[in-house]
Amino acid sequence: MRGVAAVSVVVYYATYRIMPMAYAGVDLFFMLSGFVLSHSHGEELANGAGHRNFMIKRLIRLYPLYLVAFVVGAIVTSQMVSQGFADWTWRRFSESLILGMFFLPTPTTAWLGVFPLNGPSWSLFFELISNVVFGWTGWRIRPSLLIVAVSAPLLLWVIKWEDAGGGSTYVDFHRGFPRVFFSFFLGVVLYRLWATKFGPRPKVPPLLILFSMIALYAINPVFERKYDVILIFICHPVLIWLGAASHGPQRLTRAMTWLGALSYAVYIIGSPVQQGIEVLLRPRLHLSWDEEMPSIFVWLVLPTVLVVAHLMTFRFDVPVRARLSSWLITRRSD
Repeated sequence: MRGVAAVSVVVYYATYRIMPMAYAGVDLFFMLSGFVLSHSHGEELANGAGHRNFMIKRLIRLYPLYLVAFVVGAIVTSQMVSQGFADWTWRRFSESLILGMFFLPTPTTAWLGVFPLNGPSWSLFFELISNVVFGWTGWRIRPSLLIVAVSAPLLLWVIKWEDAGGGSTYVDFHRGFPRVFFSFFLGVVLYRLWATKFGPRPKVPPLLILFSMIALYAINPVFERKYDVILIFICHPVLIWLGAASHGPQRLTRAMTWLGALSYAVYIIGSPVQQGIEVLLRPRLHLSWDEEMPSIFVWLVLPTVLVVAHLMTFRFDVPVRARLSSWLITRRSD
């Protein structure tokens, strides 16, 4: 499910025509993160494993690939500046380079957003904030319910009066807070309910769940804001609940496990890879940065991103995280 969500987001940014609602895949990521972290770390935190240790693990999980994508993004963005990318200067580039190294947003109104050197990083910033809260109190169901209860009306207000897809730019940065806190901590609540054997657990074929995800993101709704509410408040929790109970054939399970392992790399490396391909193609196609790439562009971007993500995950991220964990966690516990 994580892999399909990541691929959907890549497709959306390559050409929104194929999956116009796939930006909501980020909200599904947040909810899945809350569910998965509750499963993998909730009991440790409940037994006093320590907030600091948890945050070290999260930084080890997120930072190595983030740093690689950040460096690639910096190289690509420098080429975009050289090609006369609108609303972007070397001064802004330098500010983004310094702040981005520390997972910090850049206060700029430029089109590239508050993480100009790698756009998707805005969601990691909010993810880390939710992780800090989760590490202190969020793994308990009552604080999680309280956070969901407070953030839900705020998110509904944002969807009604502004837009559900905010958080990545300076003007809509405030939208990221209700967006991440609602979805992440609803994921925590879902896992806590799941762990207590709450509710029915229908066995739905995993392919049906995956095709349902794709279909939901491929719809071009007439009433987009109402559809945002349906997706985030109803469809995402149902998909996660059904997915937790789903078991498929061995081949499908292996394929989904592989895609799930790649999901973070696909998400974080997808944008700089896409922009890198654009840097190469736009001059040859005589397209300015104000013009949209043709829809066929996605079929060049997607396989390239998957290949790069596979190499970065298994040749770089896995061994680097193992060494960092041994150095920062094992030695510290000794």
